[in-house]
Amino acid sequence: GGDGFKTLNEGEAVEFEISENDKGKSQAVNVVRTSAEESN
Repeated sequence: GGDGFKTLNEGEAVEFEISENDKGKSQAVNVVRTSAEESN
């Protein structure tokens, strides 16, 4: 399958948590940009 991530700008910081889906595969969840307040 394809990756589930949208393109991020270079230098953009993100935080995310790792969770297992129903097939036991690790996936990133709750992805947030930590630099979002700078991009308004």
